[in-house]
Amino acid sequence: MAVFAIPGARLAAYAERIAVLAKANAVLTKFRRIRRQQIEASQIPTIKDSLAALTA
Repeated sequence: MAVFAIPGARLAAYAERIAVLAKANAVLTKFRRIRRQQIEASQIPTIKDSLAALTA
């Protein structure tokens, strides 16, 4: 267990950073799910293919 304190003046910046990281993690999870589905369907997707599917 870790215990630490964040000064009140820096709390908003910390919370914003956590929100950005959570969003990035969600995008990466979606990208990996798409690639796994493509590969399981016997496709051989390039990174470009998977990125295109991510934005579709």
